[in-house]
Amino acid sequence: MLDIGCGTGRIAFGLESLGYTRVVAADFSSGMVASGSLIAENLQSRVCFHKADARNLPWEGDCFDGVIFGFNGLFMIPGAKDRLKAMEEIHRVLKLGGRFVFTGHDRNLANQEAHWSLEKASWSQGKQDTRKSDFGDVIEETDLGLMYIHSTDQEEAETLLRTVGFSSIESWLRRELANESYLVREFSDECRFWLAVKSGIKPKG
Repeated sequence: MLDIGCGTGRIAFGLESLGYTRVVAADFSSGMVASGSLIAENLQSRVCFHKADARNLPWEGDCFDGVIFGFNGLFMIPGAKDRLKAMEEIHRVLKLGGRFVFTGHDRNLANQEAHWSLEKASWSQGKQDTRKSDFGDVIEETDLGLMYIHSTDQEEAETLLRTVGFSSIESWLRRELANESYLVREFSDECRFWLAVKSGIKPKG
């Protein structure tokens, strides 16, 4: 299993605790990789941490049974072309029949309608924030610095998946998968979980 955007290993260590014996964790941040490696050493874990760019993964093709890109990490990559490149790389390193799981915000949810209606009007008039390259981009100033994330929808995500050759695409809202506590629901925004399979059919084009 490959955990991309692993941070300090929250998903990777969870996978290991569930019985996965070969887990690789990758992150763009060398600091996160260093911290995760230290935690692995302290836990006597076999999870291997690597610094890696999702757009240029260092592994050969067809070597992972599954890839996870959790916590909306795929959509923290700015620019549609770079997100497509990351998806192509994930498809490349998966074995035939391998599963890809990732999460993302869904801008078509009812509680998002007002915000995205205003955004659509701004884009149609050419008055959008010039730092945004694609409709769906969110850029905010936070106490920790500038925050970027792209909010997708089902059609956009499915098109991206099919473009690189994934099939058997399914998705669920988080609330459909887990009965989380009130505090968790209040703290966290709703997101969508995606599951896709690498098929042997090459995409057209």
